[in-house]
Amino acid sequence: MRKMGWWLKVGAVVLVFAAAVVVALMNTTASTVSSGNIPQMYINLDEVTLEEIDGGSKFSKYTGNEMILTYGGEELKYGDMEIGGRGNSTWGQVKKPYQIKFDKKINLLGMGQARKWVLLADYLDKSHLRNDLAFYVENMIGEEYALTGKYVELYINGDYRGLYYVAPKVEIGKNRVDLKDAMGVLVELENLHDAYEVCYASVEDDCIVVKDLVNDDNEIPAMQDFMESFDELILAAHNGEYDKVAKLIDVESFAKYYLISEFAVNPDAYLSSFFLYKDGVGDKIHAGPGWDFDLAFANKKWSYAREEGFYLPYNKQVMREYSFDQEIYDEELDEMVSKSPETHYSKLMYYMIDMPEFEEKVKEVYREVMAGKRSVLAEYMRGQIDLIRDAVLRDEQKWGDEFDVGFDAEAERLLDWIMKRYDYFEEEYGTIGELKEMIEEV
Repeated sequence: MRKMGWWLKVGAVVLVFAAAVVVALMNTTASTVSSGNIPQMYINLDEVTLEEIDGGSKFSKYTGNEMILTYGGEELKYGDMEIGGRGNSTWGQVKKPYQIKFDKKINLLGMGQARKWVLLADYLDKSHLRNDLAFYVENMIGEEYALTGKYVELYINGDYRGLYYVAPKVEIGKNRVDLKDAMGVLVELENLHDAYEVCYASVEDDCIVVKDLVNDDNEIPAMQDFMESFDELILAAHNGEYDKVAKLIDVESFAKYYLISEFAVNPDAYLSSFFLYKDGVGDKIHAGPGWDFDLAFANKKWSYAREEGFYLPYNKQVMREYSFDQEIYDEELDEMVSKSPETHYSKLMYYMIDMPEFEEKVKEVYREVMAGKRSVLAEYMRGQIDLIRDAVLRDEQKWGDEFDVGFDAEAERLLDWIMKRYDYFEEEYGTIGELKEMIEEV
């Protein structure tokens, strides 16, 4: 009896201890729990607080910081790191995006050697999947300089900041946009530009902003060359002069850029974050890499793209959303009405896709590199959903769920939309579309 009483006491102690562990785990905050599959990034600030960074200008840079990256049992330390804000509308959100810069190039999570990296907060994308998905499709279709990114859980001065997506900064470099000519230039069509940015205005008042140069001393002649070619391009596209257009641009790069932008129904495409580059006077204009997809793929933040049954060509419907300075048909009023644009939307790709030769090139590219990969895309998405699920739940603990639908419901909704969008593309651009065209010709 004494022996049994002793075991009962031990059992009681074990039960009490187990209960305490369960309670402790239930009460553990996100800052002390991490996913074994997602790297942990710790940023330790030097002589500045996170409140000062978040409350100040995104253009302010803070040096002398340290970053520690832990993954797979390894720990990597990087000192003398600079941090600052980034983004346009995203900088105004409660969960901030950042840019980090190191004193020398590092191969961050196997994404190639570079000094500058961006930490995307994905606050407006509750699935946290859209940018990653877009980059995956860009690589699938073989877009030159297509980006890749990696998920991390971020801590700043020990404070858990949530799930972030680390990606390369779009810039000129050996592992980025690899331009060689002294007159090489990387630009952004940025019609949502900040007041401080210097705009080179096109013939149709598009704002072209210099993002990077091979030689900073050559900005004026390099941009003069670029703008002359760009204006020629817009005028030729407007007039439907495809032969002239084809001499001015790398047609395949434009077709791939259109393809990813159209597939994603990206509201920022052709309006902002539209990167173009030209490697010297003798080179053509190239489009890409694609960037900024957090509002794409039927994000609930943008009602136009999430309407049930919306599978019409996005670029052909632009007039309804942004409205050029002209009359358009109002279905509710059953009459033509005059509308002014909500913002200046570049017409370049609108003109481009209106040319049968370019539309056929887009279809050709789709059939060569993207057709028949529905299951591949679905498998990749499901793998990423499983990868980030726990981390997203911790992120929601920190920042909340604006749509109050839950990660799994939002992820499944996105996956369902992607599959329907893909089916539409198979019919319009793929072998089914090709067969329809052959029948129509007969």
